[in-house]
Amino acid sequence: MNALLKLIFPPQPRNFPYQRLILDLLRSAHILCVSILLGGLYFRPEANQLNYWLMGVIGSGFSLFALEIYRSAAVLFELRGMTVLCKLTLLLFLLGLSPSTQLILLMVLVFCSTLTSHSPRRIRHYTLLPIPWKKRLNIAQPSKKNNQAQ
Repeated sequence: MNALLKLIFPPQPRNFPYQRLILDLLRSAHILCVSILLGGLYFRPEANQLNYWLMGVIGSGFSLFALEIYRSAAVLFELRGMTVLCKLTLLLFLLGLSPSTQLILLMVLVFCSTLTSHSPRRIRHYTLLPIPWKKRLNIAQPSKKNNQAQ
């Protein structure tokens, strides 16, 4: 069991080749798709034209999150991981809503996403597990010393 825990929760997050480039390309695609989807909902073209952009938002967001989980599943217990799970769930429900409700929900999601992603590291990486679980899984809270550079 200990070997499995180390595989899922490595002491240091894993890196992979061209990590920075891949994450930057995915993040750029994600922002592009969100921008077009939000603008499209605001200016209201035919609804079916936006479905591809919604799928682009979900696909790029899921890809970014999957790479973070690969690096360490600890992200699932951090505030940033919980927010991503909530965002992905809400985006999946976007298809069944009216265009005006879609617009409002997407605006709230963009606003909350920006607050979360640009908050200090100690907030983004805050672990929502009780201390005994953090020790068992070898998940450390970001130290204040490391937050000075953020």
